Amino acid sequence: MVFVKRDRGLSLDTIDHDRHHLRGSSFKGKTAGKTKIKKSWTLNNKFDRTPFKPGGSMYMPYKEGYLKMEGQKVYVATKGEEFAYYKSINEFNFGQPVSKLKMNLATVKNIVDKKKFQVIFPFRTFVFSTDNDEEKRLWIEALQDAVAESLSDYKVLTEISSVTANTICADCGCEKPDWASINLAIVICKHCAGIHRELGVHNSKVRSLKMDVKIWSEEMKNMMKVIGNDTANAFWSACLNGSDAINDMADKKQRAWHISNKYVELHYAKPHNYKGKQEELNRALIDAVCRQSLEDAYSLVFCGADPNCNTGKPYAKTPYLLAQHLKYSIIAEFLLQNGATSEASPLGHVTDRIANSSRRCDSIHKPKPPNTIRDYLYKYGGDFRNSQDEGKSRGLGLLKSALQQGDFQRRLCIMENNMLRYYDADKQTVMKDEINCSELISIGLCQPEQATKAGMKHCFEVARKTGRTYLFSADRKETTSKWMRGFLGEIFPPYVQNALGTEQDFLRVGKLWVKTQFRSKKGSGWKKTWCTLKGKNFKYFHQESKTMETLDLRRMIQLVIDKSQDNSTPPSPPFQQNGKDSSPNIMIVFREKNFLLPI
Repeated sequence: MVFVKRDRGLSLDTIDHDRHHLRGSSFKGKTAGKTKIKKSWTLNNKFDRTPFKPGGSMYMPYKEGYLKMEGQKVYVATKGEEFAYYKSINEFNFGQPVSKLKMNLATVKNIVDKKKFQVIFPFRTFVFSTDNDEEKRLWIEALQDAVAESLSDYKVLTEISSVTANTICADCGCEKPDWASINLAIVICKHCAGIHRELGVHNSKVRSLKMDVKIWSEEMKNMMKVIGNDTANAFWSACLNGSDAINDMADKKQRAWHISNKYVELHYAKPHNYKGKQEELNRALIDAVCRQSLEDAYSLVFCGADPNCNTGKPYAKTPYLLAQHLKYSIIAEFLLQNGATSEASPLGHVTDRIANSSRRCDSIHKPKPPNTIRDYLYKYGGDFRNSQDEGKSRGLGLLKSALQQGDFQRRLCIMENNMLRYYDADKQTVMKDEINCSELISIGLCQPEQATKAGMKHCFEVARKTGRTYLFSADRKETTSKWMRGFLGEIFPPYVQNALGTEQDFLRVGKLWVKTQFRSKKGSGWKKTWCTLKGKNFKYFHQESKTMETLDLRRMIQLVIDKSQDNSTPPSPPFQQNGKDSSPNIMIVFREKNFLLPI
């Protein structure tokens, strides 16, 4: 057995069940380490007080890349309301644009039947050309967003976003949403807002927080802050499980499926004792207004209570008038946005929500449609982890030859229907390869030194059962995170995703076999499971409890590579190499029990 001593001052960054490699920490002598740290600290404090941000003020642009302008290749970036172009990516990194302009006076115009488009300013017209029609569409969309951004007013957005819950989309969790549904009193992102519009104004009244500023009264803004995403989702998502939830990478099909289930079919809404009983719901709504219970009034209206029911009070015939009389302005505004008037409904009136409740009960909860992810990525042209000379080696997998910029080739990557396909970026009809996602066993973030030297900053690796490992790189960190979450959705079955909940952005995800060994009693046999690694927490799905069990790696005593024959290998390894069914195991040693993972 080979023992790897654990240094209390360092954390275990990653545990990989991949047969080809096991990543860990390398240790150096204390004296050399202290000298190196001290030297690095001195240099950083003397010369590099401010961290370098590529692009300067255009750091992390919304869209960037090479385009052709007047026959010359230029590097173009857009962020917020600004547009800039550079001689090369190096000038972009050092923040030295040829020109940087605000888009408030610009017009973006498509040139039909050509891979070209215009950006028209009063003083100059820029003509850009792209490699293909898809790139052209993405650039036009990004630049049009920049024009809209430049014409926006942020006062309302800033005020409503002062509530923490309103800083992420109520439906997909996207950061910095700038749209709202005023009758639902939620803040949503641009993509979800498009789906809400399709529901119709009787379900969702969509307004911009930046462009429709004139419609925002003080009462509406106060309502959005007091109710907001927290109170709304406490009702709409009370019964939402992890597999039905969506995130910011969801495509239009998934968003439409989720939002319709949430707000029209009420599949995830908190059930009410008076469900389908119009008179009881009406009385409960009147009582909620009298008690100034905003949460109860909110849930009752969307369960079918009539905001215009007769209160029986001559001075306030409807719940809306009653709220006004009692000076409960937030409740009054909420009822007003949901059809309340000064006139009471006729006796025996049944709301549309009650009338449609039987249809909703009979509706079938359709399965979640597969997500489609489509991006241009850079793929390393070969097996990332193995060279021909050392294809059979295991352990600390290092790249044996330095990666060059030319080793990464730009590919159009599409993941849909449980398949990953990538194409030639210029000839999109030419498919280079396809991977069945059921063959994947591990996906993880990585940043090899050689890849960094080649200019690739946001890398991730994909390991297959066949033993091959692919290396991809994206232009932005957000794109890499999107693909990681997409792969998780393909690898993990729905019941595991339910156990995982809304947690995301892991360092590594995958599936493996696990075996426990207790010090005082007999251990378990090999069990297939799914795992995640984030920070110092290694989580695996516990088959009996149907929950994600957490191993805090800070409490680990030792990390052991067990080469003995005392421990059997899994009955069906997650993947095989060269026809061999046996291999060493990783042993994670804790005080009371050990965990064995195949490598």
